[in-house]
Amino acid sequence: PAAEAPARPATPPPPARPKVTTSEPDIPLPPEPSDEDDEDLYNEDASPAPPPPPPPPDQDPDEVARKLISDHLGARPLD
Repeated sequence: PAAEAPARPATPPPPARPKVTTSEPDIPLPPEPSDEDDEDLYNEDASPAPPPPPPPPDQDPDEVARKLISDHLGARPLD
């Protein structure tokens, strides 16, 4: 009888991709060392970046910007 047959979905499921299995088991990563001395070694090597040189006082920042832009655009005058 039809009542005993298992119910099937109206549309067949998409073909399942074959599961990729490797012969190697999952290896848990070792815990990271919590030595604070390591951080000090890294911090000693790091030095702050030198500040940018100040612009000459007799130049207008807008003029400097226009010159940089015109140089970047191939010295074409700006409209």
